[in-house]
Amino acid sequence: PEALDGKRSVQTDIWSVGVNLYQFLTGNLPFPQKEPSALIAAIMMRDFELLPDLIPQDLKDVIARALAKQPENRYLTATEMRED
Repeated sequence: PEALDGKRSVQTDIWSVGVNLYQFLTGNLPFPQKEPSALIAAIMMRDFELLPDLIPQDLKDVIARALAKQPENRYLTATEMRED
């Protein structure tokens, strides 16, 4: 979300990995809105679409932390994320 304001950090990359993991597992994006303004609003204010029940809870937790709205609530490093 902070990348929309031009801010970039390791946590921005963690967010991107979370989006990719979500898409690899479901075939869909976590925020399916098509119109740019609706997509931006969803990224900033909504929760991502629920993951299917067949995905293990541990993996759901990793994705949820990677997609946290606030960067400080995401993993600090890719190593930390990989370990989880």
